[in-house]
Amino acid sequence: MPKKGIKSKPGQGEIWDEPKSEVITLRLTPTARNLMESESQRLGISRSELIERVLRLSGSLPVEREQEDTLLQILKFIHNLSISEIAKVLTTLGRVLNAKTQVVNVGSVAELVEQHKRNLELGGMKIDRINAIATGAKPSKADIIQICTILDMDCAVIQELVRKSFGQVQNGFIETAE
Repeated sequence: MPKKGIKSKPGQGEIWDEPKSEVITLRLTPTARNLMESESQRLGISRSELIERVLRLSGSLPVEREQEDTLLQILKFIHNLSISEIAKVLTTLGRVLNAKTQVVNVGSVAELVEQHKRNLELGGMKIDRINAIATGAKPSKADIIQICTILDMDCAVIQELVRKSFGQVQNGFIETAE
């Protein structure tokens, strides 16, 4: 849209105040073309203006508003990605989910499991075992191994929590007098 009092001219950049005289031809993948189209429509600018902004702003687009990435947004957008880009997204998500878990102010295994229910469920632990341990049930050897693996925690930390809650730990596993 032209500025008030100024007649727009074809080929004249609005915000750069210099003529657009260079013509280039780009060969893009279908994914890149779709991304360029959707981004130019979202910002309400032409494709050439989008490229101009990316180049002038050191390879980054202006962020109009912060957007929280959610799984739903990723799933809506994923059809625009190539297989290698999808693999990168999944690898990154896996790293985020499996980031080393810091135990802060946790007094028992039940509290630890309660705090990290979602990660444990996404990691493949059965929801009934998660709920049972969170409500105070004694974790089995397999449960302890799964918790250590999924939360990428030092097993000594979990063993100490188990010892506090249920009794002695020997050879890495709980031994109680039952």
